[in-house]
This record gives sequence, C-alpha cells and structure tokens, in this order.
Amino acid sequence: MAAPKGAQGLEDFVTIYRSFFLDLPLAGVQWALGMTEEKEIAHAAWNGYDAAVRLSTTAVDTLYHTPLFGHVMAQSLDGLLRWQRFGNALADTFFATLWQTVGLPTAAQTQALRAEVEALREEVRALSPKREEKAKAPQTTRRRERRQADLNGNGLATTMRSAA
Repeated sequence: MAAPKGAQGLEDFVTIYRSFFLDLPLAGVQWALGMTEEKEIAHAAWNGYDAAVRLSTTAVDTLYHTPLFGHVMAQSLDGLLRWQRFGNALADTFFATLWQTVGLPTAAQTQALRAEVEALREEVRALSPKREEKAKAPQTTRRRERRQADLNGNGLATTMRSAA
C-alpha cells in the first residue's frame, strides 16, 4: 500500500537530512580512515539525492495543482505581456536613435537595399542574353575543334596542349 503524499514527503525530508548530515559525513570519515570503500560514500550521496529529487518533484507538482497558482499566473500573464511590448517599444526607440548617431543602417534600410540590388540583378540578366550567346560561342568552337582533332587521331596531344 502506498503512503499518503504528506507521509512520503516527510519521509523524504528525513532521508535527505539523515543522508547529508549523518550518513555522508560518517562514510567520508570511515573512508578516510580506510575502514570502508568509496562505494559507501556514493551510496549515501545517491540516497540523499534521490530523496531530494522526489521531494522537489512532489513540491512542484503540488504547486502546479493549486488553483490559486493557476489563477495568479493567468492574471499576471497579461501584465507580463504588456511589459514586454513596452520594453520592445523602448528598445526600438533607443536603438533607432543609436543607429542614427553611429551611422549604421537600420534593418528596414538594409532590406530596401537588398531589394534594389535584386532589381538591378534582374535588369542585368534581362540585358545580357546577347552577351551570354557571344560568351558561349567560343566554348562551342573549342569543343568542335577538340572533336575534330580526336577524329584526326591526335586528340591526346591536342587535349594535353589545351590543358597546359
């Protein structure tokens, strides 16, 4: 049969107290004198740790299940969000003035500049099809020359000369 929550919490508290203030120091002294092994210290420490975790978990669970805690958190959430918005507005005002003083561009200015650069890229691409055709023509001619040289039997020499 499981113990009630209050009894388990009291038992965990006594275990923590006994482990950290009695068992652990006693095991440390015995280990220092060579009367016991290091395992005894680890066992005493882990017993205390496990009891502390159980006690803290129970305390947090109890807090979260309390209706008053839920009500207080719900009421304070609206106020916390208002303070967050106020802080963001204050920071925006401060940093806008700072950017002007330092001379750094703002995020909006940087985005506008990126949009302008992209528009210029599109304009250059629209104006350069003739240029691309001219640039592709010599490569096509070189490929034809290589194929012809391969057909003539001296493709290896031609390929080596072009690679050099």
